[in-house]
Amino acid sequence: MTGWLVVALVAGVPGSVNGYLKGQLHLHTNNSGDSATPPADAVRWYAAHGYDFIVVTDHNHVTAPPSTPTMLVIPGVELTQNVAHCVPPPPLGLRCLLHVNALFVAPPPDGKIPGPPATGASRFEIYHRALDTTRRLGGIAQLNHPNFHYAADAPLITLLARDGLTLLEVANQSWDSNDVPADKGQPTSEAIWDAVLTAGGDVFGTATDDAHHYYDARTVGASGHDVFPGDLGFVMVRAESPQKPSMKQPKSMPTMSPDLSTTSLRGMPCTTTSFTEVHSTAGYPW
Repeated sequence: MTGWLVVALVAGVPGSVNGYLKGQLHLHTNNSGDSATPPADAVRWYAAHGYDFIVVTDHNHVTAPPSTPTMLVIPGVELTQNVAHCVPPPPLGLRCLLHVNALFVAPPPDGKIPGPPATGASRFEIYHRALDTTRRLGGIAQLNHPNFHYAADAPLITLLARDGLTLLEVANQSWDSNDVPADKGQPTSEAIWDAVLTAGGDVFGTATDDAHHYYDARTVGASGHDVFPGDLGFVMVRAESPQKPSMKQPKSMPTMSPDLSTTSLRGMPCTTTSFTEVHSTAGYPW
C-alpha cells in the first residue's frame, strides 16, 4: 500500500485536532427499515459527538441528508445481499449475509441502485456484484463485518482486493459482528486482514459503529431489545488543510498520510508486515 489509515476505537480522541478529522463510515437511519432515527437526527447526534464527517449507509437505499456548518455528510449505501444460497455454504445454523458499503457515492436521480443482475451463487460472484454496483455509483467499496455469519475469509477477500475492494472492516462495533469469534478455531477479523495483507491484498482496515440507535439507545436497551449504539468505532483522517475533505475528491480520503508522531495510536506503513493497532473501548456510552 502507498497510504496509511489510522483505525481508532479510543473513546475521547478529538476530531479536528492538528489536522485530524474524526469520521464514521457505517451508520443507519430509518431509511434502513431497522432503525427508528430520521437522517437529520442521526446527523445531529454525530455532530454532537465531535464528528467531522459521516457517511450514511442505509440498507440498499442511498440517503443524502445535507451537511451542517460543522460536519460533512456524505452519501453512501450498504449493499445488503441476504441470499438463500451461497457457495461455499455457511456453517450450520448461519446464513448467507454478504454486505458491502458503497461510500462517497453519487445519489442516483431515480433513487434506484444500479445493480447488475445476479450471475451465480459463489460468494465471489455475489461480492463482485456489489463491487460492480459500487463502481457504477462512483463510490469506494468497503467489505463489512467479514466474520458476521462467516461471510468472507482471507483468500476470498484477497481475490476481491484485486477486483476493486478498497476497505475492510476490521473492527465493527456491533455486538453481533463476531470480530473475535468464540470459536477459537476461527480467525479474528484483524487476523483476516493481516492474512490478506500478507497475501498481497491491497486493502485498508477500518473501524466502524454500524449504529442503528442514537438518542433512543437507552430506551431501547431498557426495553430489553438489542442495542446498536454509536461512537464506539471510527476512523481518524489527516486532512491536507484545516478544511473538511472536499466531495470533489472523495477518493483521497483513504490514503491520507498522518504524522503518527503526533498521536498516541501506533501505526505502521502497510508496505511492511505490520499494520495499524486497534484498540477497543469498554462498555457503551449511554
